[in-house]
Amino acid sequence: MGFVAQAQIKPPDGIGRDVFTLAVGHMAPFNFELAGKTAYLINGSERFELTNITQRGNSIFLPVDVYNTVLPEANE
Repeated sequence: MGFVAQAQIKPPDGIGRDVFTLAVGHMAPFNFELAGKTAYLINGSERFELTNITQRGNSIFLPVDVYNTVLPEANE
């Protein structure tokens, strides 16, 4: 008897760019910064703090409490 485990490597802290998939054929690019369990959505000089980010496999989930939703980041 055995099991298989997949390592979940935390993405490095720092600034990045990705896209959210909104609907069929619609993508919304965004800039962000990761800092531990906190992420910041970046829009020019504005920074919107998102706390308690989680990771499942190679996906990062960004809770946006003010909108009562979670944005799944697109996978590579």
